[in-house]
Amino acid sequence: MTATEKHSGLTIIYAGESFPTEMRKAIFLAGPTPRRDKHGILTARSWRIPDAITILEELGYDGHVFLPEDRPGSATASDFDYHDNYAWETGALHRSDVIVFWVPRALKTMPAFTTNVEFGEWFKSGKVIYGAPKDPTVPDQDLPLPKNKYLEMKADEYRVPRFRSLRETLATAVSTVGAGALRKDAECEVPLPIWSSRPFRAWYENLKARGNTLKGVQIHWHRSSYTGRVVMGWVMDAKVWVASEKRIKTADTIISRLDISAVMLWKKDGRDILSSPVVLVKEFRSSARTPDGFIHELPSGATIKEGVSPQEGAREETHEETG
Repeated sequence: MTATEKHSGLTIIYAGESFPTEMRKAIFLAGPTPRRDKHGILTARSWRIPDAITILEELGYDGHVFLPEDRPGSATASDFDYHDNYAWETGALHRSDVIVFWVPRALKTMPAFTTNVEFGEWFKSGKVIYGAPKDPTVPDQDLPLPKNKYLEMKADEYRVPRFRSLRETLATAVSTVGAGALRKDAECEVPLPIWSSRPFRAWYENLKARGNTLKGVQIHWHRSSYTGRVVMGWVMDAKVWVASEKRIKTADTIISRLDISAVMLWKKDGRDILSSPVVLVKEFRSSARTPDGFIHELPSGATIKEGVSPQEGAREETHEETG
């Protein structure tokens, strides 16, 4: 299916519909979905339509929304295969810049069993924002709904933003994606934090400069700074059209991290330059295989500060490590 739906600025892609070939920002609305009983009647009211969509409109969101429910009035409920639905949701989750988990769990009508699995798969991704109402049976305390406590403990452990209202949850999602960034075709599979990072931009610009074309991406992992604004590292499988060989290369995994600035401090030996002393710093590294567990290296390091040049970073590292 190729139809999408415009709502005063935002664009909805319902379950089973084609993914956009051009986008600036995308939010996936994850969480329990109302089911139909044997008579075809919904067992609960959807929290996505119209509530979440209305709030996003009020917040001025003008990007794409992946909405894992059938288009209202469509026939997809009867002709959409479960395996196709799984494939669509998986693809949409990977393409999303932010995944909103709103979990108004009700064990009889919206048990959210699939939501548990999806949250477990994505809560470490750096893309998740979590929200759920508090338990209404204890109005004077901020307690989670039944069976939500474990999700909320995990959210807190991994610094996933967590809220008690749908509006706050969505407002944080909208603020997180900001103005977004234009991406086309396979670029749409690269989430905003990685797309905007210096290491990715350097790699991608070099790839394009050689006449090669990105044909597909799968992000396996990425780690952000405490504020979430700087990507410190990522692991990605890339499908690349190699222009000079006229073929697609698919077997490469790319591991990237922040660029490192290093400084060589030395004192020239007037008689033999090869005997010139060089300053090394001794640092413990968990991965070291040296006899004492330490490494000896040039003063070096990376910075998560925005707008810091390699030269400034090198000066800071030299001062920090050598005084």
